[in-house]
Amino acid sequence: MVFTSKFQEIVEILDSKFRASGKLGANAADKGELCECFLKDAIGPMLEGSLKVFRGGSIVDYTGRQSRQLDFVVCSSRAPRVFLDKGLYPVESV
Repeated sequence: MVFTSKFQEIVEILDSKFRASGKLGANAADKGELCECFLKDAIGPMLEGSLKVFRGGSIVDYTGRQSRQLDFVVCSSRAPRVFLDKGLYPVESV
């Protein structure tokens, strides 16, 4: 029950930010971008510095195989990141 009220609070905050953005009639790509930003803002502070949320990218393994594009990546805050936005993340760090 404790978590239900906290998650409801987060939903209300995200909903109000989305409505305030004026993007209600926006296309799907713009809405997706807004959702990524809002969720990063909501989840990031909960991770206490040991983990970070990045807005997208791909995960790469030691052989160079790469995942498809991801909207969100949660990884170690100490993990190297190649490229600043929508980067590549080593599989060992996610």
